[in-house]
Amino acid sequence: MNDTVKETAAQILAYVQSNKSVTAWQIKVALRIKSSLLYLSLGVLVAEGKIKLEESGTDYTISL
Repeated sequence: MNDTVKETAAQILAYVQSNKSVTAWQIKVALRIKSSLLYLSLGVLVAEGKIKLEESGTDYTISL
């Protein structure tokens, strides 16, 4: 499971880098990942200081 989270985190980071600022929903749809894996991977990226999360209504905006 841990490798899956790390691989997904790498995919998310690459997606955010190419799009600058996206929502969690955009990432979920574009990468076709489950919500639980999405949020675990986002948590890893936030903990590593690679992305920033900002609450935006019922979604989150992710940026570098």
